[in-house]
Parts: sequence; structure tokens; C-alpha cells
Amino acid sequence: MMDTQRVSHEKFDSLAAEAREALNKKPSELEAKIRDASEQLVSSSFVLPILQQMQNDPFRSELFHGGQAEDIFSQQWNTKIADDMVKRANFPMVEAVYNKIMNHASNQTGANTQSKALDING
Repeated sequence: MMDTQRVSHEKFDSLAAEAREALNKKPSELEAKIRDASEQLVSSSFVLPILQQMQNDPFRSELFHGGQAEDIFSQQWNTKIADDMVKRANFPMVEAVYNKIMNHASNQTGANTQSKALDING
């Protein structure tokens, strides 16, 4: 579980870094990067743990068990399902994270232009 969190946080961090780099690009590219980062955060932080908990059901039966392949690939499958669920469903949490990041990004760009103006004017 710890490796999964580390991987998902690294993925989110890389998406957030790409979003910061996209500040100088078109707004539509920036918005798409931030939306993707928001979806990844909600997917890895909220949906994926629920799917993992469902898989560890105490009433789990060997009758429907997929064997060794299920044990090996269940984490990847859960990640794929969580990502698809968040992309296809209208999660209000994704919108809240997206709006928060967009507000923060717009405040950052405003602060950067102000600080540049102060440096120039001395």
C-alpha cells in the first residue's frame, strides 16, 4: 500500500509540475493539466482506497477468485477502475480541487508579475 501511495503522489507531483510549466502556455492547456491533476488526486486519495477495501472483504469466496493473476494485477486493475470512475463520473470533489488550484495558480501569476514590476522599479 505504501508503494501505491508513493507512486500516485509522484504521479500527482509530476502532473502538478507540468501544470506549473503550462502557466506560460495557452489557458486551455493549463486548465486541462490542472483538471487531470485534480482527477488523479481524487482517484488515488479517495476512490482507490475504497476499491482496495472492497477487495479485502471478509466474505470473499474462492469460488469467484481469479487466481494468482488476480493477486498480481489487482492493484493495477483497481487503479485503472478508479481513474475511469473519476473521469466518467461528475465528482464534486474534483471540481473543488480544480477550482482551488486554479485560484492558487492565478494568485501565483499575479504575485509573480507584481514582484517583477517591483524589481524593475527598484
